[in-house]
Amino acid sequence: MENNEDKSIFNFSANEETKTQLKGISQWAKINAIVAFASIGISIVSSVLMISRYSYSASQGMLGSRQSVIGWVISVAINIILLNAANNIEKAVSFTDQGAFSKGMGNLAKYFKTLGVVCIIALVLVVLGLLILALFAGTYSR
Repeated sequence: MENNEDKSIFNFSANEETKTQLKGISQWAKINAIVAFASIGISIVSSVLMISRYSYSASQGMLGSRQSVIGWVISVAINIILLNAANNIEKAVSFTDQGAFSKGMGNLAKYFKTLGVVCIIALVLVVLGLLILALFAGTYSR
């Protein structure tokens, strides 16, 4: 029989190695989210400095700022989901909490789904841009 210390918050036995690996996953997820938040902050400061330093035409400034704001909002949302997943997984492992583990894994699944959708959209936009570029390059070369 197994020791009572290896309580199962999962539908399988969680030995010390599994708990250690899950704690590592949650720590690295937190690090990734925090670094991403710092990167967003640096990007915002950099954009504000660039806009204030150089005078862009109204159309260039508006287009660039809209794209940046959309990117920042998506990035913040994705990384909030990742940070919530990390916190719930850490809580689940520390306190043997099945509810927190389920919530953390659900958040992690939501993070990967959202990130996948964003990557697919970005890929489609890049391919469309290349097709448009190839179309215009073909018409100007004649």
